[in-house]
Amino acid sequence: MKLESPHLSQPLKPTPENIAEVIESLPTRKEGDRFAILGEDSQNYVQTLSTPEGFQLEYQDGSVAEHYHCTREDLSAAEVIEIFRDYLAGDIFWKRRFQFERRHLPTPWFHVGYGVGKFFGGIANLFRTPKV
Repeated sequence: MKLESPHLSQPLKPTPENIAEVIESLPTRKEGDRFAILGEDSQNYVQTLSTPEGFQLEYQDGSVAEHYHCTREDLSAAEVIEIFRDYLAGDIFWKRRFQFERRHLPTPWFHVGYGVGKFFGGIANLFRTPKV
């Protein structure tokens, strides 16, 4: 499992401590860098986005056909940290704490767009100044 965010120079091996550190730092990051992903691979993960209203949360279980988003879009950092920690521990009961809806993601072009975005994001990271 790995923890990723645009402001990290490389993915981290997740721990309860660095999950809290990464999530709590998201509101202070520049727009476009305010998200984090915790997952096993590109098909199984939980992700969050920090917005002025609070945190948004999504997860995917095995394929884009099983992609869900939380109907509440004002989650607190503490709630998201708890969910990420539960996900890391293999606890699935966090899914019952909030209401989730399936999100329709067009499969073929979604994968192409995701791949292209990840490729160019990697190139952009090569030219960024490392942040501590």
